[in-house]
Amino acid sequence: MVWFFIGCFGRAEVAYTDGVYECCAEGEGEECCSRSEDDLCFEYGGLYGECIDQGQEIEGKVICGICCPGMTAAEPMVETEEQIDGYPEGCGPSETPPSLLVCIACGDGLCREGENRCNCPEDCS
Repeated sequence: MVWFFIGCFGRAEVAYTDGVYECCAEGEGEECCSRSEDDLCFEYGGLYGECIDQGQEIEGKVICGICCPGMTAAEPMVETEEQIDGYPEGCGPSETPPSLLVCIACGDGLCREGENRCNCPEDCS
């Protein structure tokens, strides 16, 4: 997602894009949509209506769905005994659908909810 500043109705607001879609700033509803095609513009957070917090799941298919500031959407990997191609040693996919991710603040020095040694080795040893 890309953040950019735009002017809407004479005032600046922060908005972001999600692929070809435009997403209004938090608290603006769909006010910024008047300048773009209706089917390409959504409110902040998409269907969630807000950002998704630490350790909470986010559906990657939700247009304009976004993790709260300082967090990223990561695959919710699990520890495993077997080696699985494409995953770090001792890690594998969770049983959740592939488009379901978890919001984490990896790299902040704390091993928090949703983080483990597989999806955030920097914080979880």
